[in-house]
Amino acid sequence: MKITRILSITIMLATSLLSMPSQAAIDADASVVKLRTSCQVAGNPLDNCFTDLNTLNAWIWQTRNPTPSSASPLRVDIGPGTFTGQFSCTSAGYVTLRGSGMGVTVIQNGSMPISTLHCDNMVFSHLTVKNTQTLFGVRNLGGSTFWDSVEIDGLGYAWFDSPGACNGGTPGSHHFFNSRIIAHTAGVSDTAVFNACDATWLIGSEITSIGASGAQVMPIEAVGGEVHVYGGNIRTLTDGNVSTAFMVAAKSVGNTEIHIHGTGIDVISQGPNDITALTASDGGLIHANASAYVLKTASGGSVTRIANSGGTVWAPYVWQPSANPPAITSANGADTAVITGTADGHPHMVIYDVSCASSWFDSTTGTCH
Repeated sequence: MKITRILSITIMLATSLLSMPSQAAIDADASVVKLRTSCQVAGNPLDNCFTDLNTLNAWIWQTRNPTPSSASPLRVDIGPGTFTGQFSCTSAGYVTLRGSGMGVTVIQNGSMPISTLHCDNMVFSHLTVKNTQTLFGVRNLGGSTFWDSVEIDGLGYAWFDSPGACNGGTPGSHHFFNSRIIAHTAGVSDTAVFNACDATWLIGSEITSIGASGAQVMPIEAVGGEVHVYGGNIRTLTDGNVSTAFMVAAKSVGNTEIHIHGTGIDVISQGPNDITALTASDGGLIHANASAYVLKTASGGSVTRIANSGGTVWAPYVWQPSANPPAITSANGADTAVITGTADGHPHMVIYDVSCASSWFDSTTGTCH
């Protein structure tokens, strides 16, 4: 009788243990970990899974053994959902954050949801990143980062490498592919890409600033380093019929270069703002060849394609045929157009000429238009 009772208790205990969910494990040397809104699937725990971005970030740099490196890289697979916190890296690297799609996986924080300083081979793909309170969005200074199919939706400065300069560090490189960088106004700041040190490459991507009242609206501002834009679109817009401080598509200041090729450059104001496509000053360089322009503002606003204050802008452009040349300000010899509203009834080519009162020289008649 006693033996039967002991056997019954043993069977009940074994059955109870089998029915309990197993404890999820975090392998210290995991090559792939997960970030999810829940680490339970059908009541079963997922191993190597985190639900909190800050906890994951601390594990990567403080617990994982070995620390991510070229010999032991780490991939973080991120599921759908919004994850609040900061992913940061300092003088390290070799981590990939792969989401489930733009707008599907969202990493957000009040300021700088992603910040890397001198970190190599950092890869971000298929996700949206937002700063939700103050003006600083994603920061990457030095090292190397790669962005594929990522949306950065920022306030003030959506993406930047440094607030001002390299500060003695080695310049890094950042490559964006098939991505979107969008800035909304915070205070008066509204810059999608601010480059002060590194070399930034934006390939097949959208760079947009949408300005509110009083905003300094600039999709690209470079005060150091290099910016390269190939394909895609640079868009300078307003959030309604508002009066902005200024609207500039690309600005190069000081010892810096901006190269824009095969890219649509749009500056479109709903109100009567003065708008500018390209401006260079204090030795800055802009080389914008084989690009197209849409420059529109309401009645009362002015349109400048090239503004040069001690810099260099190489950006020849041929405007579409019309009865009269476009009402713009540009650089001497930089713009040509074909006009059809002529006295002899034949199309004439006109060239932008600062010595003409009209700003246009008719190459057919040999006189100012």
